[in-house]
Amino acid sequence: MPPPVTIAVIMAVVCARLRVRGESFEVVFIPSSEQIPALLAGIFAKCLFGARLVACNLNIDIFPAGIRRTLARLHNRADVVIAISEHLAGELKRYGLNSRLVVNGVGLDTSAIAKVPEPDEKEYDAVFVGRHDSEKGVFDLVEIWKSVTGRYPSAKLVMIGSCNPNNRARLTSLLCSRGLEDNILMMGTVDDETKYSLIKGSKVCLFPSYVEEWGIVPQEALACGLPVVVYDLPVYQENIKRCEAVFRAPVGDIDSMARKAAELLSNEEFRRYEQIGPEFVSRFGWDEVAEREFRFLLEPGNTE
Repeated sequence: MPPPVTIAVIMAVVCARLRVRGESFEVVFIPSSEQIPALLAGIFAKCLFGARLVACNLNIDIFPAGIRRTLARLHNRADVVIAISEHLAGELKRYGLNSRLVVNGVGLDTSAIAKVPEPDEKEYDAVFVGRHDSEKGVFDLVEIWKSVTGRYPSAKLVMIGSCNPNNRARLTSLLCSRGLEDNILMMGTVDDETKYSLIKGSKVCLFPSYVEEWGIVPQEALACGLPVVVYDLPVYQENIKRCEAVFRAPVGDIDSMARKAAELLSNEEFRRYEQIGPEFVSRFGWDEVAEREFRFLLEPGNTE
């Protein structure tokens, strides 16, 4: 992949070509403005076309503090900034954002999830979905599962998501040293239908992520009828905290998460939550989210 500066320049050149061809735009929209090349190109396009700039930020916690400050202040060139949670909005303000700021959450395609057939049997005891790195808690996850297998030696965990070569080597080494080669299966990146099928074929969702600004994975797991065990991040207070199928452990508390996972596997306790999760997340449909987003694009001053 080209360096970020090169990507920003390429996008700016595309905008310039559009301007030379006589194209004009009233709004420039950046759907993932935490991506710095896209944000820089969006700012350039705003000036080039004399358009309003609407930036939707999904996360700044993935950056060091100095970059967060720079990123937040770059967003001051936007006319409207959309944050996907109140927690993220507070973080953006804390790091220097003073542009108009609105909050709009993330939708969930519950209808697509419902179309995926339920398996005849649960093949896996637990599932994890997410990027395989330390921010998402994958190295904690191995230690959690090592503890679970102390109680259930044949318990199987399936991991879904991308993994860079360095982390894959580290995870492979860790699985060998913990004797978990037969207990943890890394599936890599899969399509949505396969992902939902694997989730539905599992009993519990483990999600020890340290950095979330909304948390779509726990909601997907709830929609598939699984109880979810997560680290107690602030953002969950805005969406899934009150769901009875969500169990929150102190951040970094591997033992607490392992104990709860083992409890849910005991005597098929997980089955108590098969209807609770889907009913709870039915409120997070895309229609309302998309309607608000479109209104912010057309009328950036309207926050109702």
